[in-house]
Amino acid sequence: MKYFILAVLLISTIMAKSVELKTQDFLNGKVSNNKGDTTDTWIVKFFNPGCPHCKRFAKDWDDVANKLSDQGVNYGHVNCVKERPACERFNIWGVPTVLVFKDNHLEEYQGSYDYDSLSKYIINRNYDTSGLSERAAVPQNMY
Repeated sequence: MKYFILAVLLISTIMAKSVELKTQDFLNGKVSNNKGDTTDTWIVKFFNPGCPHCKRFAKDWDDVANKLSDQGVNYGHVNCVKERPACERFNIWGVPTVLVFKDNHLEEYQGSYDYDSLSKYIINRNYDTSGLSERAAVPQNMY
């Protein structure tokens, strides 16, 4: 039985479309560089593993990332306990928080943290028409 559970965990980790992001990924150009320039569109969940709301949202987040991997965006997640500088850089004070990084800007997702709401937001590409150009640019400095 324990080998079955281990196999399921291993397969779910391999199949997950959301990648674990580190603070460096916001400096070295994977998501953005230290000047705030972005290369692709990223939808990133910031979370704390001990947070009850984050735990509730985790399955929906994984489902969105896995089922909507063909939508032309990258999915990532940042553990704010391990990657405090990244969370501080983007003023993450409540979790879960979902940010969209696109065209050297960021936008905070304002909808409900459930599969239906987030998937509609992504499928309808609401981040393309929601005023990204009016938002503040990605913060320039890490510290």
